[in-house]
Amino acid sequence: MNIHHIFFATGSFLGPLVSRFFLRSGFGWQLSYRLLGLVTSLIGLFFFVAETGRRFEYVKPKIKDALGVIKQKNYLVLLIINFFGMGTQFVLMYLIVLFLKEARGFDVAFASLFLSMFYVMLGAGRLICGFLVLKTSNSKMIMILFILLLVFTTLAIFSSGLASGIFFILTGLASSGIFPGMLALTSIITGERVMGSSLGLLTFFGGIGGMVLTYVITNVSELIGLIRGFSMVILVLLGVNVLFSIMLRGFVIEENKINLKSFVSEIGLAK
Repeated sequence: MNIHHIFFATGSFLGPLVSRFFLRSGFGWQLSYRLLGLVTSLIGLFFFVAETGRRFEYVKPKIKDALGVIKQKNYLVLLIINFFGMGTQFVLMYLIVLFLKEARGFDVAFASLFLSMFYVMLGAGRLICGFLVLKTSNSKMIMILFILLLVFTTLAIFSSGLASGIFFILTGLASSGIFPGMLALTSIITGERVMGSSLGLLTFFGGIGGMVLTYVITNVSELIGLIRGFSMVILVLLGVNVLFSIMLRGFVIEENKINLKSFVSEIGLAK
């Protein structure tokens, strides 16, 4: 999963650089979107004609199982956390350039460099978190990352000049392992039977959170200013940190149960 997201981070890093080149060269931002449409169309065509080489047994989905997972307290809390947690990450990804341009006076081409470096940190952080999660639990790693995201976001909004851009870059590092960690934690809490539904619903809530928070913060920022509008991100992250810290012990217990079962199973196989 972390290697998969490295490709996402690489593409995200190159995108702002390509747009920056077109802006500096006088071609306009429209050309970068036209090229993006062409590339995504070609990728879509590839998946349309390609075969996986494997055949999977069709499993008829059960609506009852999919709905039943929502009744699990820990999973429901994860949905809420992911809604707001991923929502803040979408806000950062979409609005870093706007904030640096309007609130810090950077030109768009220069501000896009910070967005590219944000994705560099996102990719590097995925590799680092993939290693660290072997040393600790997903729950503790996510808690640490949420704390760092709150700190870096606060410093980015209230610092000035280049310092603001640097702290925005570091939010990419703090954001890196949150979503993969949430996916892993969800699969542990809900179990294999409804894993597909639970992961799909988690991702859906994250996407909806991104759209809702971006819409709200951009509209609020028009009324009260970018800095005050962005301060809502700090309040949201503060709430997420409080909620996750309350649930942390329960999440760790769930992970320990799975680790204990795996350990017992390995002993049984060794015998």
